[in-house]
Parts: sequence; C-alpha cells; structure tokens
Amino acid sequence: MTGGPLRFPRRRRTVFGQDPETYDRARPHYPRQLVHDVLAYAAPRRAAAVEVGAGTGKATEAFVRNGVRLTCLEPDARMAGVLARRFAGSPAVDVVVSGFEEWPASTAPPVDLVLSAQAWHWVDPAVRWTKAHRLLVPGGVLALWWIDLSVSDPGLNSALAEAHERNGCGPLGAHTLGPILSGDDWPLEQMTADGLFTDPVRRSYREERLLPPGRYVDLLASLSGYRALDAGLRTRLLGELRTVLDGCRSVRVATATRLFMGRAAPGAPPAGHRTRTRPRTGTGTRPRTGTDNSTGTRPGPGPGPGPQKGSALPMTLTSPDSPGSAPSSPSDVHHRSTDSELRLTTAALQSVTRRLHRLAAAAESALRRHPGEPFSPGSEAFADLASRAVPRWHFAMLNDTERNDALVRAIEQHVTPDSLVLDIGTGSGLLAMAAVRAGAGQVVSCEENPLLAEVARQVVAAHGMSGRVTVLTERSTGLGVGRGLPRRADLVVAEVVGSALIDEGLLPTVRHARAELLAPDGVLLPGSARVYGQLLHCDAAIGLGRVQGAAGFDVSLMNVAAAQGHYPLQLRTYPHELLSDPVEILAFALRSGAADPGGKRLSLDVTRTGEAQALLVWFEAVLGESAEAPVLSNSPARTASHWEQAVVPFPVSVPVKSGDRLGIDLTWTDHRLTAQVTA
Repeated sequence: MTGGPLRFPRRRRTVFGQDPETYDRARPHYPRQLVHDVLAYAAPRRAAAVEVGAGTGKATEAFVRNGVRLTCLEPDARMAGVLARRFAGSPAVDVVVSGFEEWPASTAPPVDLVLSAQAWHWVDPAVRWTKAHRLLVPGGVLALWWIDLSVSDPGLNSALAEAHERNGCGPLGAHTLGPILSGDDWPLEQMTADGLFTDPVRRSYREERLLPPGRYVDLLASLSGYRALDAGLRTRLLGELRTVLDGCRSVRVATATRLFMGRAAPGAPPAGHRTRTRPRTGTGTRPRTGTDNSTGTRPGPGPGPGPQKGSALPMTLTSPDSPGSAPSSPSDVHHRSTDSELRLTTAALQSVTRRLHRLAAAAESALRRHPGEPFSPGSEAFADLASRAVPRWHFAMLNDTERNDALVRAIEQHVTPDSLVLDIGTGSGLLAMAAVRAGAGQVVSCEENPLLAEVARQVVAAHGMSGRVTVLTERSTGLGVGRGLPRRADLVVAEVVGSALIDEGLLPTVRHARAELLAPDGVLLPGSARVYGQLLHCDAAIGLGRVQGAAGFDVSLMNVAAAQGHYPLQLRTYPHELLSDPVEILAFALRSGAADPGGKRLSLDVTRTGEAQALLVWFEAVLGESAEAPVLSNSPARTASHWEQAVVPFPVSVPVKSGDRLGIDLTWTDHRLTAQVTA
C-alpha cells in the first residue's frame, strides 16, 4: 500500500443529514462512462444490487435507469428520507435505514452487484470484505468509487485557501482545494488480500464542470468537514468564500473519479444463500429500518481512503495516460480502452461495411424487382439507386438564386478569352457553363460522384459546350498539371463550403489548389472568408446533437455516435435566445494566407442574461479581392439561403449575465469547429 485509508473524527459520520436537500442539490452526478463500465464488467449478471451508503440517490438513479434493482442501505434516516421520496412508487428501489455492518445480510438473497459511491471507507474493515463476498453470487461484482473535485484556476484556488487560513480552517481548505491522497490502491489491495475477490480493475475518469459560484459554495457546505464546524464559524467562512467568488461568472471544477472493481471468488455460500433470488423490493414510499440500527446514525469507526462520503477532495487522481502518471498495470485500465469501447469501435467499422453492402444489395434488388423494365432514367429501378447516390441538398443549392447569381457575377468579373478555368465539385456543371458563357477559352470540371459527373457531361453537351468543357470524374486533390490539367489554371472556383464554412473540406482543397493547380497570378474563388459567432441558448438545438435520457432511461451512450464538434441548424426553425452580438471569430485569406487547422482564444461580450449552451456560427465567403466582390453568406438574416447555420455546442452550459465577458477557446480542424468555455 502507498498510503492506506485515512481516519477521520467520529462526529463527521453523523453530519450528512443536517441539510440533505442542499446535499442532494449540490453534489455532482457520477460519470456516465463509469456506470456503463460497471455494468459491462458485471454483464450479463447485473439485475440485482445492494448499494452501501446510498445517500440521497445520486448513484442509485443512474443504475435504476439501466434496469438494475437495488436494495439501498443508508444509515442516516434524513438522507434515506430524501432517497425514498425520489423513488416513491418505484418497485426497483428498496430503501433500508441501516449501515452495512448492522444490516442482516444473512436473511437477504445473494445479488449480482454490491455498489458503494464514496462511502466504503466508513464501513468497518473487519467486516466489509467478508460481508460483501458472502452477499454476492460467485463472480458477482464489488464496485467502489471516489471522486475528487478541485478548482482549476490556480489564482482562485489560492484565494479560497487563504480565506480558509484567515478563519483558522487551513487544513480544511487544503483538503478542499488540494490533494490529500494520491496513487493509493488500498481498495484493490485489501479486496484481493485474502483471495475473496479476483480480477481486480481500476479505472479513472476526468471531467470538468462549470458551476455557478453559489452552487460551488453549496457544494462545500454539504461536505462533512464544513458541516462539523461550529455554526458561527461555518457561516463566516462560507460568507468569505462567497466574497472571494463575487464577480466570477462561474467556477471551473476539475473532477477525477477512480473506480475499483473485483469479482467474488467462488466459495461455499453461507446458510440461507443456497437459492439465488432477487433482493426484496419495497414500494419506495418510505424507508425500512435495519434490524440492529433504528437510530439513523452512521455506523462504525470507518477508517477510509479519504474523507467521508463525498468528502471535499478525497483523492487527487491521474489518468493512466496523463502526463506524469505512473505506467499502467494490467489492472489499471483507463476507461478509453475498455472492452465496451473496443466493441463500440468495432461496431462503428461494421456499420460502414454494412452500409456498403446495403448499397450493393439495393442495386441488385432494384434490378430484380423490375425484370421486365429497362434500367434507364425514368424507371423505378433507376430512381431507387439515383436517390441513394445524390444528396438531396443539390436541388436546394441549384434553386438558391442568391448563391447562383453571386457566383456567376464573380466568374464574369475574372474570365478572359485566354482563361483556363477549373471548377471544383461541378455537380450539374452549372458554374462550368457560366465560365464558358463569360468567354473562358477552356474549362476543366471535376466531380467525384460518378453519377453527377455524367449528368454534368450530358448537361454541358445539351448546351453545345462539350468542346470547351471537360468533366473529370475525380477529386480535385487527384489533379495536377499533366493529370487532367494542361497547365495551371487562371481561375479556380472552389465553392466547397458548408454551414460552418469548412465542413466540406474547403481548407485542404484550397491548400492543394494553391500548391498544384492555380497559376501564380491566378484568381481563387472564394478569395477570403470570415466566420461569425454569437452565444446561443436553444434547448432544441442541443437536442439535435446529444441526448441524456428518454422515457425514464439513460440512453446517453448514444452520444458515441454524435457529431464531434459543430453540426447544422436552421435557426429560425426553433425557439432560441441570442445572448451576445455577432462577432468575427475566424478569418481566412484563402488566396495567400494560412488555411490550416488551428485554435484561438475568443472574448465575447454578453448582452443578455441567460445560459449559454453553444456558439451559433455562419460564414461570409468573398468571391474576389475588390470591395465590390460578391459575397456568399448563410447569416440568419439571409432567409433565402439554402445553407443552414451551424451550432458549436459547449461541453457544459454556462450561466452568463449581461455585461459579462466570456472567454472561449475555439479550435478548428480541416472539417470541424469545437469550442470550450474558459474559466
């Protein structure tokens, strides 16, 4: 052991229930991935569980949503009352007012899981491991976890610690704001010491949360170290902490959660455990009282690995792949490399493969369904395949007269009879024909979609322009002088923009065009572009890109299939609030400037009080270098544009007040925007 469990004053065990409502409101939820990992480790046996030190049900709720039936042991009657009210009428939860030591487990059936969130250190070490083993079916899982919370900002951290010192609570401040235990694996070492548990596993999870200052103080007030203070001192200390936080929009809190699991080794079951059934379940309308503990006080001497249940900061944890961490052992498996995530990765690859198979099968099926019908445009068989091959947005784009007129005007401004024009992503061939009409001597168009490329050839031919337009079935990045181009182009039209400008690969397309396709004095359209952003509150918009629960179930694992970064949104479709004025957040000099992935710090002035959930973004693409150059835009004011706007969601929502200035770290790849609010 590297440190072992710490001991805390006995009086701290009885203070959790002094204000159970604040405790329930202020305490953070546990990582969803943790719940998923526990259930994956326990699969397929995970129907019945006992939760030790259930508190007000922060962990209970997550497991109930995943179909687990729980007997919840909580030694404080006041805490158990909140828990019982939360699950009133639920047959999945049976609340028992009892400590684990006093609970008559010999009368209970064996279970699949024993869970304990930030409470196991309070259980008497003389009985906790043997009793858990006796309660579990062979191979059943014991899952224990603790969470560490710390203020991320060093300056704010120091100011809060100084407030503790001024009030004679220095050790409490140190425990709240800094590490008191690090790298300690005592749960794994103890659970396996006597051979009671096998297959030990440790996993670590890191998150960051933005809390309103008042909620952060409530969080501290719910911790036993603060509850154990004299009432006057506690009031004075918390008041000073509120003063320190006055003026802060939010407090960035880093959380590090460490999970320990093991399986019950096979052994002779005790008397009364010969038949495995589910644990007793009550109605959840009121808590039951354990046989030997009707006082509602927290039992046992409770040495443990850190402070009490949900202590200020029981541990400072380092993920195995974090800088400065020790090498991972076989039992120290980071959650990103779990079997469940490997299965998800495999399934994602299988989905792509099956999609290709389905397309091939659809082609075969279309031909077989209409054996007597020619396979030609106009036939039902052809329509089946063509509708899968060509995205529907092509039709909206071709009917966008504002877009078409701007591009045609720009082409006309730059074409001469000697011009070689390259039209990238020609689609129907519209812009290639516009270049010919403007007087271009030669036009090369490229289109990677074979069906669209052939459509373009035939449209061009129908207008008698085949002698001056060559349509290649190729991506522009496959072209070069001698590979589709007789020489470098005088004009390159690269209108490959999406809702956030860069979606369709504008940046890599431009980089390659400048390096391989465009003449030194040639013109690139667009020649420059800007992206604008505003703070947005729109529940419906956030619901388009992520999910938490549905019909009482936790389905947040679906978020593994969510878009990473921004996604399109037609703003006018949904109720929303804009919490800032629009500002330029990105600018690209596409003809000659940087067109690479990157990042920058933004500062936005809040004009309306609310909860900022995302950035709303849109673009302006300038089709030339002159002040009179036409502009493409999908601004919310351009209601006729076929382009939607884009939403860049924040990892967590941020409360803001009018007059605040909000810092945002914006990052962009070749295809995606992401945003993170800074402290």
